[in-house]
Amino acid sequence: MLRRLFAEAGGETIRAALAAADEVTSSRLASIETRRVVRRAERDGRITAAPAADLLSVFAQAASTWAILEIPEEHLGAALARCEALGAKPTRA
Repeated sequence: MLRRLFAEAGGETIRAALAAADEVTSSRLASIETRRVVRRAERDGRITAAPAADLLSVFAQAASTWAILEIPEEHLGAALARCEALGAKPTRA
């Protein structure tokens, strides 16, 4: 998904595969880590706030239709802390 969001090599293939899938399953950790990578790119100056918001919006729209596998609370806390340290606002749905 990160390749698709950042328009990297292989991103179009990923977009097509997601679009063609009957169902997509991911994990809560993958969602948190995606947000963390986008926020880190913003913090590091590779993108600005507006494109970061756009990328997170695209991701949220795609993920809204996915089946999300939860992870144990002890692992979730560490991942959320990393996101929050970068200024992300991860969700705990």
